[in-house]
Amino acid sequence: MSDADIDAESADDDAVLETRLQLVEEENRRLREEYARSKRVSYRRSAAAFGALGVLAGLLGVAFADARTVLFALAGTGVFAGVLTYYLTPEHVVPVTVGERAFSALAENEADIARELGLTDHRYYVPVEHPDAGARLFVPQHATARRPDDDALATVFVATDDDRERGVSLHASGDRLFEEYERARTTSADGDPERLGESLVDALANQFELVESGDVEQVGDGRLAVALSGVEFGPGETFDHPVASFLAVGVARDCGEAVALRVTDGGERADERVVLDWPAFEADEATGGRRE
Repeated sequence: MSDADIDAESADDDAVLETRLQLVEEENRRLREEYARSKRVSYRRSAAAFGALGVLAGLLGVAFADARTVLFALAGTGVFAGVLTYYLTPEHVVPVTVGERAFSALAENEADIARELGLTDHRYYVPVEHPDAGARLFVPQHATARRPDDDALATVFVATDDDRERGVSLHASGDRLFEEYERARTTSADGDPERLGESLVDALANQFELVESGDVEQVGDGRLAVALSGVEFGPGETFDHPVASFLAVGVARDCGEAVALRVTDGGERADERVVLDWPAFEADEATGGRRE
């Protein structure tokens, strides 16, 4: 076979590969558009159903005077829900993989910074009184760390006179999620860690759809353990993972205590297990920074 034949065959192979790549890209684009369209259709059908129920309730209210007040109230609720659902229909659907890849790059950068600074692998979620945050992630320099005050935690690099208060303080990825959770929840945990844990897990599964399922496994004196399955955005042990961060921030802000976070293997029952201990700094100081 001559060099010209080899070059021609190579060119043909490149052309075939390029054609296949274009076909794959076109198919991916078509699938994304179809998925987005199906979501819009689903929302709009729900809006139409709400509207129809509202109109039906209104007609029945005209016909039945005895139940008019209730039926008119249902009519107004149905029409309002239909209009709201229609106008809140998402025009664009972002695949989970896009968010996961964007988050993983940020998490890797933060983990690299902590490693380059020689910080420990301890993660503390500390409630603070700041206008832009309800809790901060503190990564200490020493295993037997002490809690810095709120002013020190307002800066990224915490460098106080006490060596055990030094480290980095970051915005917790779960802090803004917790704010959304607080806007949506209708009942308080009233200081009950088990009720709080169940409420947080329910929000992760049903409100934010960041996990498939979760169970509160252990509730003890200053400890909450949650088993999770189907966690989005990569492994839960990733630096400041939004799922683990949300749980830690939730406990920290609700209980008003600094929380130490660990993520372990979930065993046979779950994919991962998030363990939260508080008050964090006092417990670690008593054990010399060791975690059980």
